[in-house]
Parts: sequence; C-alpha cells; structure tokens
Amino acid sequence: MPDVPRQIPARLLVAAIQGHEADALLAQWGRAEDEGAARRHFRPQRRRQTMVGRALARQLVADAMGGTIIATAPSGRPLVPDHPELDLSISHGGGWAACALVTGGRIGIDIEVARPDRDYAALAAAFFSTPEIECVAQGGQSAFLALWTLREAWAKAVGGGLSAALGLNGNGLPALIGSGGGIMDSWILEHRPDPRFHLALAWQPGPAVTPPAVAPP
Repeated sequence: MPDVPRQIPARLLVAAIQGHEADALLAQWGRAEDEGAARRHFRPQRRRQTMVGRALARQLVADAMGGTIIATAPSGRPLVPDHPELDLSISHGGGWAACALVTGGRIGIDIEVARPDRDYAALAAAFFSTPEIECVAQGGQSAFLALWTLREAWAKAVGGGLSAALGLNGNGLPALIGSGGGIMDSWILEHRPDPRFHLALAWQPGPAVTPPAVAPP
C-alpha cells in the first residue's frame, strides 16, 4: 500500500474471499458456528464474505492472545468474551474481507470496491456535505469511496448502521483523505488506499467497553 500516516495501533488483515489462500484460511481458522452465521445470508458471496471475515478475526485474536473464541454483541459487532480489552471490527466488500483489532478503545473498519454501475456524483449530492460533494466533483469515484469508507468505519466503531454513517457531519473528511488520516472530534480516522480497494479505520482511544455477547456467536 502507499505510505500514509499510521496513527492507529491496529492489527489488520485483508484477504480475498476466493482462491487457494482463502481456502487455507478457512481450513485453519474457520469454525462450524461461522457456517451457521453465514447461512443467514441469501447470496453465496455474502456467505463467503462472512466466513472469511470471521476466520480473519480468529486469526487476529490468536496472534494477539492465543485464543480463537469470538462472539457477537447485540449490535452485531464481533467481540472477544475472554478479553474485554480487545476490540474487533469486520468488513466485507466485493471479493474482499478485512478485520481490525485493537487493545483498548473502539475500532471500526470498512472496505469497499468500485462498482461501475454506481453514479457516485449523484450519491454524493444526495447524502454528503457540501465540502464532500465538492471533493467528489474533483476526485470522482476514488474520492467518493474514500469518504464513504471513513463514514462507514466510524459508524461500525460506534455500533451504528447505515443511518449512522449517513448522519455523520462529514465537513472535515475531505481534508483527511488527502493526508491519509487525522483527528476528528475524539476519533482518529485513516484512509488506506490500495489499487484493489479502499479501506478506512476509525479508532477512539481509551478503555474498551465490551457489551454482553449473544448466542450463537
């Protein structure tokens, strides 16, 4: 990836959801409960995204603490029941899955790929702030995806959904994508571009607050 500032102390894994490496990842880190979670989705690609994303989460937890148990909070966020100091976030986009883990604070991650059928200028006009609309007018698809991944990463960190991402005041986001990242309110945001996808992280430092898990994980 291009050299951009790295202020967020996150462990990060990104993987294609198809191919030999993905198969090997699932063989080592996949679990039966992940297949159960995947079956809740109708589309085969979404099922595969779910399984690979959870396998990445298990690998990160194993690397950090030696365990592989993950569960799911009522909000849908993944968590590590035996290590409340750890915070996890998983994202899927197209043929990719990504997972981030931090010790302390809240983390959110989003990964997106370009879709040629999308009118990004129209989407920006409908949902973005004026500075963001101007940014997309100049930077096109790449600028839109950079801004959107920052919004989604923040929304995932706070446990919100699409409405949270759309409700964020994005006036300051265009300045962040040019520098690779920065601080917005109490959050540190980073955009990490790659020729294959756009990826963003949002982190709020501080002690982690782990909600209760729900079963099945």
